[in-house]
Amino acid sequence: MGPVPDRPSATEIIVKIRVWRYDVRAGSAEEFERIYGRDGAWARLFSLADGYVGTELYRAVETPGRYLTVDTFADDASWQRFLIEHRVAYDELDQQTSGLTLLEQELC
Repeated sequence: MGPVPDRPSATEIIVKIRVWRYDVRAGSAEEFERIYGRDGAWARLFSLADGYVGTELYRAVETPGRYLTVDTFADDASWQRFLIEHRVAYDELDQQTSGLTLLEQELC
């Protein structure tokens, strides 16, 4: 195995991803999937940002109620601008949805 190159090759894409793990409360999976999914409230909020690429929601097969979300932005600057411009709305939605989960853990 060789060294990792300092810069991406022509086929690599460099983006900012935010990965979160959630353990969802029993009986809340359907609402969680609606809010956290590709067209959900979080994705709609993120779509206000220049540089937002998309959101993916993954459900664990072996662990009922466990999910990962992957939010993709063009770069870290896009993410940081979003936070500055939409912090109040972000915090409000986070508060509104906090009752759906037992655990929220940012992985990267």
